[in-house]
Amino acid sequence: FEENAELAANPLTLTPFESPVGGSAKSSLLTLIQDDILKLRTPDELRALNRRLEPGQDHSLRFHIAHSPLREVEILHDQLLAAFEADTSLKPTDIIVMVPDMSLYAPAISAIFGRFGREDPQHIPFGIADQAASGQVALINALEQILNLPTSRLLRSELLDLLGSPLLLARFGIAETDLPTLHDWIDSASIRWGLNARHREAFGVPPGMEQNTWAFGLNRLLLGYLSGDENAIWEGIEPHPVMDGIGAELVGKLAQLVEQLDKYTHRLTEKSTPTEWVVCLRRLMADFFSISDTQNHLDSPEIQIEMDTLARLHNELDLWLADCTAAEFENAIDIETVRHAWLNRLEPHRLHQRFIVGGVNFATLMPMRAIPYRHIYLLGMDDANY
Repeated sequence: FEENAELAANPLTLTPFESPVGGSAKSSLLTLIQDDILKLRTPDELRALNRRLEPGQDHSLRFHIAHSPLREVEILHDQLLAAFEADTSLKPTDIIVMVPDMSLYAPAISAIFGRFGREDPQHIPFGIADQAASGQVALINALEQILNLPTSRLLRSELLDLLGSPLLLARFGIAETDLPTLHDWIDSASIRWGLNARHREAFGVPPGMEQNTWAFGLNRLLLGYLSGDENAIWEGIEPHPVMDGIGAELVGKLAQLVEQLDKYTHRLTEKSTPTEWVVCLRRLMADFFSISDTQNHLDSPEIQIEMDTLARLHNELDLWLADCTAAEFENAIDIETVRHAWLNRLEPHRLHQRFIVGGVNFATLMPMRAIPYRHIYLLGMDDANY
């Protein structure tokens, strides 16, 4: 009762929003729109106001048409340079640029804003927020591809993408300088898609169609080394042109990778309990990404980043299992459910991401983000995104 009496004596009051229109300053198009939204004016009320606008002199709200994300960012860069020149009090930290899909725009932003050095008059400091972990660490991309093996055709390009992970390369003893050679061999061995004939059957291919699979191409490469004669056709397999012993060693490493992919293509199609999945996924990470302390890769910054990511993957897997245990969830589930629950834990909560201090901030469209900024720019405002 005493608390109610105190509230009655000191009633709460809400201060209404102030209209951006008013005072001696002339209203801009942007402030008029803000005022209309604040006062919920109807179309009839707007027509009754009979406002006259001067688009040639009012630059508070502008639209630009561009044919690609790259061109959008180029226009943005030019507009920012013009804004800084027109208003010397404007700083990069006063500006936010928001996009609907950061994965689509981040490469263009880095390319355009990152091409000017600090001493260049066109240099604008910037920071990109809301980038998914999979967009920053090649290991995550490789892991996602491996977890998608049950539904993957394993195209030539997909396996080559796996080789973008420095830790995976180190695990199989493949050097970056070997990649052009592997690309050439895969092309010349006519490898297209599918692990083998059995794998292709899942995609509606008649049994026994092994031509242009990874097994077919590897057999060609190995037969070329063993026979020493590119004309020595054996059981319908045409040998790849002769290679030396060093080349054969590299083919062996590629064959080990394909063997592991074949192994997990079958294992990941099975449903398992959370505990069983944790055991399987730990083994998977060891088979594809674990390297020993004796390997001469530990001084590589890229390797260190991926090893840190690998440690976090193990930790998040433990936390996911702990959540399942706490919920007494022991049902058998598929890998897609596990993949979603596990890898999504790596993505930082976007509302809590810190922006880069000292530059133009690029971020996705999130409520309330634009409040502290003097200039707000939007990219990707096309009908396909909204």
